[in-house]
Amino acid sequence: MKKYLIIVLAFMLLPAVLMGCQSSADSTLNYGDITEVRISESTGFAKVDPNYFEIYQDEDSLLLFTDLLKNASKEEGIVDMIKPEYDLKILYKDENDQGFHLWVGESGEKSALMKVDDTHTIYTVSAEATDKLIALFE
Repeated sequence: MKKYLIIVLAFMLLPAVLMGCQSSADSTLNYGDITEVRISESTGFAKVDPNYFEIYQDEDSLLLFTDLLKNASKEEGIVDMIKPEYDLKILYKDENDQGFHLWVGESGEKSALMKVDDTHTIYTVSAEATDKLIALFE
């Protein structure tokens, strides 16, 4: 009887242990040591369109994108977004890169970012950041 109880308990605990071992997607935004930002019109979710219409490498632009990522706020809840306007490919000094989808709001409104590899999480950026993006894209 004791042996049976141990086996039942083991099977009951196994799913909890396995669930705890699963890794979750990184929910933080990397904003350090950006060396280049490439922008393209988005063709849809889960990929960055490689037909870049602009590449930024100047210090002021890189600082803008660094601040954008650093100050983005993760939004809670279910994400249901229309097709992204833009794709960003951000390259870092350590030779890693990260893809993002970007929705630019109107002047005075917030904008939104989404990691290409995590379409379940959205980040918003301030109206001030939106205004800076609009000026940069003009």
